[in-house]
Amino acid sequence: MGENTKEFRIASMCRALAIRGIYDDNRFVYGAPRIHKALQKAGETCSRNRVARIMRPLKLRSKATRRYRVKTTDSKHDHPIAPDLLKRDFTASAPNRVWVSDITYIGTDEAGCTWPSSWTCSPGRSSVGR
Repeated sequence: MGENTKEFRIASMCRALAIRGIYDDNRFVYGAPRIHKALQKAGETCSRNRVARIMRPLKLRSKATRRYRVKTTDSKHDHPIAPDLLKRDFTASAPNRVWVSDITYIGTDEAGCTWPSSWTCSPGRSSVGR
């Protein structure tokens, strides 16, 4: 509190401490709009812009980020489409005639996402994966 006395008056200092408390209690994810709403519920009167102004010198910022949304298919394009040679008939008369593949998205905390894929020979069901 002592190092911020030049930046804040006593009333503002109390409000800054209230803002800091709400910010800490909510795992550092609350930004000015949510903190403003929490202050209103607690009976404090101040604008959202004032909350944002008080948060700025304290270097309080919301840690929440937008969730990554996977966009897997874009059907509205002018690129050529590969012909369906199998006509969705995946049975084969002999090994190494029909190979099918698949790819999927798995979200991870460490790398963001990973895209595992696999290839399968239709009659023998032997797989090659990555």
